[in-house]
Amino acid sequence: MTVQQLGSQLPEPVVPSPNPVPGVVLRGNVFRPQPDALVMAVEGEVSQRCADELEAVLRPRPDAAVRYLVVDLSRVHRLGIAGLQLLTRAYMTTRSGGIGLRVVVATEEVRDALRTAGLDVVLDCRPNVAAALVDDQRRDEW
Repeated sequence: MTVQQLGSQLPEPVVPSPNPVPGVVLRGNVFRPQPDALVMAVEGEVSQRCADELEAVLRPRPDAAVRYLVVDLSRVHRLGIAGLQLLTRAYMTTRSGGIGLRVVVATEEVRDALRTAGLDVVLDCRPNVAAALVDDQRRDEW
């Protein structure tokens, strides 16, 4: 299956985060587009004010079939220090659990934040969810 074919089959995330933080625009959605992958789409600003909410979304309890956790940041307009710390913890947790972590990065703001923190060389960053779900897809070269 090609990236284009897979992309056309991805559902829109529909499961809203259960406990929104008042005054903070952040939504987390979880879906499973294929048996071996869990996608968590995040939208809004990832800063200290909403880090606890996002961490709850990023703490999946996947079954043994899940090989990849994809964190989709394509709709995030600001990634603060708390968000960077959260991604670092998610990376360490998934790695120790034998699960690959792939991060979808589509905006310059998020790319810049990852570069500044040095996470662009640690995290497996992809340009979109479809690319993150393909095993042979090479890392996004920014």
